[in-house]
Amino acid sequence: MSILAQLFNKNGDKIDPINHNYEKQLENHNNRINLLEQKKQVYSTSEVKTNKVYIDANGKEWPIYRKMFIVNLPNGATRKTIDISSLNINNIWLDQGSSFLKNLYNASKPLNVMEDSTYYIRTEITSSNIVIFYSDNSYYRGNANIVIEYTKTTD
Repeated sequence: MSILAQLFNKNGDKIDPINHNYEKQLENHNNRINLLEQKKQVYSTSEVKTNKVYIDANGKEWPIYRKMFIVNLPNGATRKTIDISSLNINNIWLDQGSSFLKNLYNASKPLNVMEDSTYYIRTEITSSNIVIFYSDNSYYRGNANIVIEYTKTTD
């Protein structure tokens, strides 16, 4: 690139090479920050609109939402139901990589595991309920962190 091309833009306006370079670096930096913000994964007990979309069989794009539930699995029970009917869910799935049980022994366990007939935990989800079935022993007691992602009927 010639020296004249470096000092003038395509419209013939003079460019200050020092400030121009700084402004370009600042713009690139801000663009990187915006991309990181878009990729940031937020896990909250409040509903979060992700930057992802679900494309149905007809090609319609649906925004994807995420919500986390933290529930205690108490002694003397083998089933816990969480009402999610107020979320207006169209399609729903369990984020298995982010959902887990932190048991009374501080061990993390996945929410879908069958060790044998006396050691198990299973999660089922519909558009109105999350149901956790678990064995009646202390190994599956503690706080379950359940993360769901879904589309809404209102979009």
